[in-house]
Amino acid sequence: MIKAVIFDFDGVIIDSEPLNDLHFPKYLKKIGINVPPDFLEKFKGTSSKTQWTHLIEKYKLTKPMDKLILESSASYLEYIKSIPDLKPIKGLIELLEILTENKIKIALASSASKKRIFVVLDKLKIANYFPITIGADDITHGKPNPEVFLLAAKKMSVFPSDCLVIEDSTNGVLAAKNAGMKCIGFADLPYNKQDLSDADIIVKSLNQINWNLILTI
Repeated sequence: MIKAVIFDFDGVIIDSEPLNDLHFPKYLKKIGINVPPDFLEKFKGTSSKTQWTHLIEKYKLTKPMDKLILESSASYLEYIKSIPDLKPIKGLIELLEILTENKIKIALASSASKKRIFVVLDKLKIANYFPITIGADDITHGKPNPEVFLLAAKKMSVFPSDCLVIEDSTNGVLAAKNAGMKCIGFADLPYNKQDLSDADIIVKSLNQINWNLILTI
């Protein structure tokens, strides 16, 4: 039986892809980098370190990676804070309530920075649902490496086999399966072109994830 549910962040908690699509290419252009149209899709679900490693190598950047990440993250956070009507993914609150009522442990495990995660959770007023939050700051290897999910399971004191992951990216699904966990592929957002076929089940809405589904997956 599933004892814990682990949520990805971008594309599962918040529809951040259009926000990032608007911000990151403009930010890169501002510092003199013009990325191809498929750049963001190619690196969806990976860590900032993975993206910047590629950018540093391809564009021969000389500034240290830590500073590049810090500056771009600060710019993005200010952009997020400026959005007046930020909303969670439809059905998220209802699902969190179902899990809480049935005493299922909840964690958030993402390749995003913890600072950005906490800014968004606080803005959405849902931080109390996530006593365990793992971000890029806590791990060495990004998805599809299973490190982030294994760490979440360890912090919740549950076996990986007792965990269910909700993911919207190819790399995230692979990370969950590499961790030995069950995985629901979330394919609600119309522009999500990720291959989720390795997930145990694919849903089009978080509202499809009811208690009966959790019991039988």
